[in-house]
Amino acid sequence: MARVGSIVQICGNQPHQRSSVFYSCIWLKNCKKCLPLLTELCRLVVTPNSSPAPLVTMRPLMFSSWFSSRRARVRATSAVRNDKWRLAFEPLEQRTMLTTLTVDIGDPTANDPGDNLYAQIQEAVDAALPGDEIKVHAGTYNPFVVNTDNLTIREANANSNPVVDGDLNFGNENGVEVHASGVTIKGLAVQNTSGVRSDLFVGFRAGVGFLVTGDNNTLTGNTASNNIFIGFVLSFSDGNTLKGNTASDNDHGGFFIGGSIGGLSGGNNNTLKGNMANDNDGRGFRLDGNDNTLKGNTASGNGGDGFFLLFGDGNTLISNMANGNGSNGFQLSGGSLSGGGNNNTLKGNTASGNGGDGFLLFTGGNTLKGNTASDNGGSGFILGFGSDNNTLERNRAFLNDGYGILVDAVMANLFENNFCLFNGLGGSNQPGIC
Repeated sequence: MARVGSIVQICGNQPHQRSSVFYSCIWLKNCKKCLPLLTELCRLVVTPNSSPAPLVTMRPLMFSSWFSSRRARVRATSAVRNDKWRLAFEPLEQRTMLTTLTVDIGDPTANDPGDNLYAQIQEAVDAALPGDEIKVHAGTYNPFVVNTDNLTIREANANSNPVVDGDLNFGNENGVEVHASGVTIKGLAVQNTSGVRSDLFVGFRAGVGFLVTGDNNTLTGNTASNNIFIGFVLSFSDGNTLKGNTASDNDHGGFFIGGSIGGLSGGNNNTLKGNMANDNDGRGFRLDGNDNTLKGNTASGNGGDGFFLLFGDGNTLISNMANGNGSNGFQLSGGSLSGGGNNNTLKGNTASGNGGDGFLLFTGGNTLKGNTASDNGGSGFILGFGSDNNTLERNRAFLNDGYGILVDAVMANLFENNFCLFNGLGGSNQPGIC
């Protein structure tokens, strides 16, 4: 038979699951039995120069308290002792069981020892371990900072609507700061942040609703309103996902992805989907980074451009809408410090009712396909100075006050199957374009 330390073959590669207990079949000579195990492998150790009996009785030990521990793991082993088998369990490495912490400023028992219930979000964040979840009940809370990776901070239920209010900590503060990675924030509202906004090339010190400097974070269903600076900022932050958030009535813009407000490029490979920037005094969306994806976002009623790309290369904008903004619907512009703003793709976007142009380009190598510009105060599409090697295909421009497509200089751009109708100054200032 087997020697010391040999491992008996397990019948089948996949364990069977029944009533939350795993069963693996162990083959021993002519005996085949199913043994409930708490782990996926049963090790069989045979004493020297001995053979197991044809019939084997297996009596697993019971551990009813195993699931009550946050950090526990067991290993099942079987040892031969004469003709009788016994299961023994021994501890392995620690395994952390995730914990849910609760924040409820209205609960008088908050902060009692050992109950994982806190009166402020910051207190729960400071107590949490990576992987923990923090559920926030209705109430108005102080601003907070996250420095722990892989936390989830969310509203306790769909009707909680917790608010982070800068007025409770008036001065130089942001509403929510995330300096960690892998953090999820869902269903929070930040308002009324104030203070000295930021240094141009240093950072965002105050006045931001949500400031993210870590990577691979997720913000879903949050709102930022009435902040003195910008609603959502990703500063030198990569690989984040923002979905279904709203920025409204902020003094200097809705969403910013980049390095610093002074023009340092940063913020790459982020995804913004289904967000709304409404009635902000500045731009709806400003994008200074590279290889980001914006899909299905809306910018409406903002004082500046709906979407403004500065420095960023290789970005993709699909099915976004810019409506009723004070300046242009979409502007792609290089920067005086580092150039950039090239090789972007805009597909299926709509610019309508904006005070300036629908789509304004000062960069090269971009592809505009299937976009619509209508009823804008300027032209539908403008290719300004520095706009070369762009491709415009199957775009539509109608009812704009200026031209359908205005080209400031004849450059190496490609125009195919674009449609212009009822524009104030005509289809185009160049023949054969529209």
